[in-house]
Amino acid sequence: MEDWWSGFYEELEMLKRSDITTEEKLVGIIRYIFKVYETNLNQLSIYVTEVSRGFVYHTDTKGKDKFQKLFSLCKEITLEGQQKGFLRNDIQANYLAYIFLGSIDAFLSVIILGNEKLNESRQKRFTDGIRSVFLRGAIQIRTGKRNDS
Repeated sequence: MEDWWSGFYEELEMLKRSDITTEEKLVGIIRYIFKVYETNLNQLSIYVTEVSRGFVYHTDTKGKDKFQKLFSLCKEITLEGQQKGFLRNDIQANYLAYIFLGSIDAFLSVIILGNEKLNESRQKRFTDGIRSVFLRGAIQIRTGKRNDS
């Protein structure tokens, strides 16, 4: 699991420092996860089944510290997006980070726990779905009014 954490931290640090847009940074996070899925499925399976959902891992100080660092790095990316006017600022950056990472975790759970194959078109659909719902919300807008029916 140390390889998982160090690789994820390195990727987030690299994305955070890059000159690409906030949206490209967020998509980069999703693509990194899919790359790990393709190259080291066991590592990602352990993360989803044992770490992400493991009660013991969340109560251990070392485990909490690892999650805090992950959320902190993602929060810095969302905060930058807010400061640049790309992401809405009426929601705290840390909540945006939790929502974003949680949506990735939900998709990972579906493919890993369902033992599903992840081909290129599914990766694109998952990436587009996460990006679209996170960045644009889930509400359907029609002619400027909410559709609550």
